[in-house]
Amino acid sequence: MQRSPMLLGFLVHRRVVVVGLLSLLLILAACGGSSGSSNPSTGSSTQLRIGALYLDQQGFYGGIAKGIKDGAGSNHINLIAANSASDASKEASFMSTLITDHVQAIVMSPVSATGSAVSVKSAVQAGIPVVCYNSCIDNAQTVGVYANVTTDQTQFGAATGTEAGTYFKSKGIMAPKLGLLNCDIYEACAQRKAGFKQALLAVLPNAQFVIDQQGFASDKAATVATTELTAHPDLNALWAANEGGTIGAVNAIKSRPSSHAVVFGSDIDTQIAQFLRDSSTILIATDAQDPQQMGKLAIQAAIDAINHKTVKNFTVYVPFKIYTSSDTTAINAWLQQHSDGLP
Repeated sequence: MQRSPMLLGFLVHRRVVVVGLLSLLLILAACGGSSGSSNPSTGSSTQLRIGALYLDQQGFYGGIAKGIKDGAGSNHINLIAANSASDASKEASFMSTLITDHVQAIVMSPVSATGSAVSVKSAVQAGIPVVCYNSCIDNAQTVGVYANVTTDQTQFGAATGTEAGTYFKSKGIMAPKLGLLNCDIYEACAQRKAGFKQALLAVLPNAQFVIDQQGFASDKAATVATTELTAHPDLNALWAANEGGTIGAVNAIKSRPSSHAVVFGSDIDTQIAQFLRDSSTILIATDAQDPQQMGKLAIQAAIDAINHKTVKNFTVYVPFKIYTSSDTTAINAWLQQHSDGLP
């Protein structure tokens, strides 16, 4: 059947309109799809997948975990996390899982400076960048670790060492006797202790470190501190290398009214802040890291590694602050700022 010129013109016009509408819809669909799935940190169309290992999720490490989670959430990252509980076998198992799952980066605080090296090397050899926080493995930069976000641990210990020296000098105690509660199995703790001793001796060259034992979990640290005080009742002070040791040392002295020893601590949480305020004649000073900021910077470093950014400084130092029992305004401000209980 022959179509009239008018009908043909109508059909052609309708076909052009339909084709035009289809093209417009395809363009809109393409624009809508890209804006809905792109990652604001990388510009890619897929969500980043980053593995995170925690040594604990309480206290200091709870603050780091919160910082990592907050950093991941603000960057729309799929975070695959696990708590090794300072167990090397758990850490190795989870690292193996992350490598098999082909995550794009890993943030971690290794259980051991030496024992964790195999797992870290395996990740790096698989093309997965590793970012350390708080502590790292030996020769980390040589192995290929991307960055280490931490506190300057030597200076961290030195701050309380100087504070202790000033305190004893003001009391006329020129040759104080100290007991130490260490966590030397971790590199960061050994650095802190070295910094503390060096700084104290710089102020009081005759200071004596009478006894030095491992004690970093609060319950066990209390027992160790009690043993030190019993064996050396003339101790002027206990110094603790971490949060748990600080809590244990204070509790040990509180349970011995006859002891005149004081405590210089490391790290802070709600209980330690309250000790500074309410047991001010026992806990004289402690210094506080910023674990939440540490966690956020670790995640940002992982994103930079995924984006192949050249790292400016392998070690990124997070500032710390010292708190003393005499500055109740600062202590109360810290408690208010950390009302959720996490440092």
